Amino acid sequence: MSSDKQTKTEVKDVKDAKKEEPKAEELSEEDQMLKEKLDLLLDRIEERDTKQRDFGLAEINKEVQGATTSVTSVPKPLKFLSRHYPRMKEMYEKISDPQFKPKFAELVSIIGMVASENEEPDALKYALLGTRQKLVQWGHEYLRNLAGQIGKQYESNIEKSESTDDLLQLVDQIIPEFIDHNEESEAVDLMIEVEQLQKLADFCNLNNYERVCSYLLACSSYAADTEELTSILKTAYGIYCKFDRYTDALRVAQKLNDMELITELMTQCKDRVTLKQMAFMLARQRNPYIIEDDDEIAKIVSNERLSEHYKSLGRDLSVFEPKHPDQIFKTHLEDKRNKYGGSGVDYAKKNLAVTYVNAFVNAGFGSDLLISN
Repeated sequence: MSSDKQTKTEVKDVKDAKKEEPKAEELSEEDQMLKEKLDLLLDRIEERDTKQRDFGLAEINKEVQGATTSVTSVPKPLKFLSRHYPRMKEMYEKISDPQFKPKFAELVSIIGMVASENEEPDALKYALLGTRQKLVQWGHEYLRNLAGQIGKQYESNIEKSESTDDLLQLVDQIIPEFIDHNEESEAVDLMIEVEQLQKLADFCNLNNYERVCSYLLACSSYAADTEELTSILKTAYGIYCKFDRYTDALRVAQKLNDMELITELMTQCKDRVTLKQMAFMLARQRNPYIIEDDDEIAKIVSNERLSEHYKSLGRDLSVFEPKHPDQIFKTHLEDKRNKYGGSGVDYAKKNLAVTYVNAFVNAGFGSDLLISN
């Protein structure tokens, strides 16, 4: 009886193991047709007939391009072709036609994005062996993948004192695509990695320059050294100047502590109101900027009329009249029975709070209702 139980147990274990075994991928009829079509087209590329070979590559490219315009998961053409990736690399090595070989390298590059092993930069490797034209046709996800590999390869080339011209040729195609699709942060990151920030202003327009500059200024806090920090800030400065954002440019110039840039801005700005605002910004930072041909601006920069301007602002905001701390706290809304309740320590804290509030509210106006009255 015990033997029968053991046999039944073994049979059950075998059945359970079979259930846990991964089943072969079941393809729909449509997917099966696509898989067979791609396999057939790949076979045609290996034929000697030039027309058959060109036709096969063109049809595969059409299928891949149609699937990579929007990538939420691995597109089916890439998924089916990735199984042939080792074979495709061998096919590339065997191709002798100098015109067809770069075209095929582009296809190997896009498949390498999903099929390469051990994070090898195959996508970049074969992209450089390709025609290096119209990278945009392979989709945004492909460009993002290339951008990541370009940064690492650029650093490697610099360490080895090798040329980076071929990498920069790809960068010039990737950056406009990132900028046009609201990927300013990735564009800036790539430009920083390949040390080409000076080109960034050429890709900025009225719709994106604020986002670009905001990200640049955020990146400045993480600059690796003073040289990189200066490059980032000067790029932001140049973009702000391009779009006549003088106050923002002045803020960057003050971070750089560059008197030449500050003088340049104060000279270029022709709007009187903006110029006064910039003068107040300089005064706030106690900047030693000196202006000789404009007495009004000079007084603002030197803080000569600071108290006068402060009181004028108070009148404009209807806060010039002194306020008692009880008006600030709105004590008339409190429960009168508890107004003076509590321990002595609480009462002392209340007096301290009242004193601070009175000082901050009325300090700039030279009068108050707590001490003087």
